[in-house]
Amino acid sequence: MVFYVSGEVNKPDAYKLEENLTVRKTTTKAGGFSGHASKNIARIIRKSNGREQFFDKIEMNAPILQEDVILVPESIF
Repeated sequence: MVFYVSGEVNKPDAYKLEENLTVRKTTTKAGGFSGHASKNIARIIRKSNGREQFFDKIEMNAPILQEDVILVPESIF
């Protein structure tokens, strides 16, 4: 079971899913935020019933599920 981290992190990649992971913990696994990251919100692409759902402005304490794709956007400032 894996999840994926992409966007403004230092080590975007697939990672092993562990119990009680949150968006914040996944960004730590991915080497932390890049210098251009929006550090307060993320986006998640989640598969449900064979379809991809997009969730914007996810809080950093949101739980991560199997096969989630966490996208850390670039800060606009």
